[in-house]
Amino acid sequence: MILLTFGLLGSILFNLDVEQWSSPEDLCRYAEAGMNPEYNFVMFLTIFGLLVPASIALLSISWILEDSGLVHYSFKEGDFYEIEPIHNKYGSYLKGYAGISSLIFVFKFALEASNQGNLFDMALVLVAIIMALFCVIPTLMVYKKVLKDKSFIQKGLSKVRILSEEDLKIGRDN
Repeated sequence: MILLTFGLLGSILFNLDVEQWSSPEDLCRYAEAGMNPEYNFVMFLTIFGLLVPASIALLSISWILEDSGLVHYSFKEGDFYEIEPIHNKYGSYLKGYAGISSLIFVFKFALEASNQGNLFDMALVLVAIIMALFCVIPTLMVYKKVLKDKSFIQKGLSKVRILSEEDLKIGRDN
């Protein structure tokens, strides 16, 4: 969840017009110090706090899909077929995006902060990570409490039957 939040933050933070979101005093202070205002920690923390619920929402979709137990059948060459849970694709897209984009963001943020000699802002990134961890704890508690009974997810679905050879022939013909 933290990696996804950093990935979203990296996508949004560097595409914002900083002059519209910062006060003139902050812009002057950063200009006098010779620092890039894109790495303003207050802006970083504000956007980070707004994106934590968004990343929790994106991950909760994957959790719901995983708990539902829905599967996808794909037919391969010959007599083989593959059964794959549908949450795997969605989860792998999220994890891939989160991993790559967050690494790029953290390295870019750390390099910029160290080049400007502003290691304090870089150290405060750890504070944001700790804050995100504390935000996740209530979410997980609600998730466990709500999904104690998973019947509402599977409501109206029929039980899975064992595939026969006729089913495999029908699937291969399509």
